[in-house]
Amino acid sequence: MKRFIYIILVITLVACKKEQKKFDADEIIISTETSNENLLMSEYIDTSYFIQLETNDNSLIKMTGKIVFDSQRIFIYDLFGQGNNKLLVFDRNGKFLNTIGNFGNGPGEYAELRDFCIDSANRQIFLLCESGIVRCYDYAGRFKEKYTAESDLKTYKIECLDEHFYFIGGEKDFFNLVITDSKFKITQKFFPNKDFGENMVILVHPLNVVRSHIQYRRDMDNYIYLIKDHKDAIKQYAIDFGENTIDFSELKNLSQDALREKIKTTRGDIYSFIQNSGHAVFYYSDKKEVAIGIYDKKSRITKNYSIKNMVDKYLGNHPLFFEYVTASNEFVAVINPAELQEISTDYVKGMQVLEDDNPILYVVKMK
Repeated sequence: MKRFIYIILVITLVACKKEQKKFDADEIIISTETSNENLLMSEYIDTSYFIQLETNDNSLIKMTGKIVFDSQRIFIYDLFGQGNNKLLVFDRNGKFLNTIGNFGNGPGEYAELRDFCIDSANRQIFLLCESGIVRCYDYAGRFKEKYTAESDLKTYKIECLDEHFYFIGGEKDFFNLVITDSKFKITQKFFPNKDFGENMVILVHPLNVVRSHIQYRRDMDNYIYLIKDHKDAIKQYAIDFGENTIDFSELKNLSQDALREKIKTTRGDIYSFIQNSGHAVFYYSDKKEVAIGIYDKKSRITKNYSIKNMVDKYLGNHPLFFEYVTASNEFVAVINPAELQEISTDYVKGMQVLEDDNPILYVVKMK
């Protein structure tokens, strides 16, 4: 998994105004120094609960690659390994329902599975399979149709919204973000991959649905983009790490070794950025340390902490990595059951979780 670290930001409106001259985004998130104090999650969390995913021979998950929530279901892409990864469906209580598609050469089967997205309005699931191939299934896992993109794109990530599809391209002489219509004909291309030089990395979560728009990020870029009306890339947020960060324009002039050395002494390199209506949570590197920034959209104040200083009433000092947002606006972290064996809180001891059980989802509603 990609390197990451996180920082705390405490900002005032005055400071925000001073820094806006450096960026042309709609909103600036200013990252100040990381606090050495404990991050007491009780100060941020209103309510929280766990979802224990049912474990049986058909539902066993090796490693979660992506999770998508609709109002009633949880879709989990299992990165078991080439030829064995799969897409599983659970209800909101964690009960296993079914899998989507199978590996093979028969009708509706696929030779490779790279990513997926859902169209909840039409109860459809789209699997990004071998290069340029998308297969559509219904929620029960029944195959519906096979699509081939306009050109044989080497794409590794997919998202969909309002009969448009978003792809992350992996070819160095092509574009990082490609948008197609419902027939998979290319309508827009953004962000040439040549801008990375030899430092191109496919992010774990470069695309997210944020209300009626798509949120997009690319590696080593401190801007968070919204794609509006499937045609305009808007800089929604700029995260200002100060002078001691890496300018994206430097990448194409750096070797991979030089970049690795530079990251050790700088701040930035955002690994994850998620948001709901009230908060944005992001993780990034701060001179080889992992830090978390929590941005309150109402006050426009960000606080940064070292992830190792997290303290939760249920999980103690166990670091939490919030990667997903539910349909109900809650943040979600994935917890490996084996890690729970090392947590001594009374609540965890009473959970009766086995080391080989499926991952546990920790769901929180922010204040």
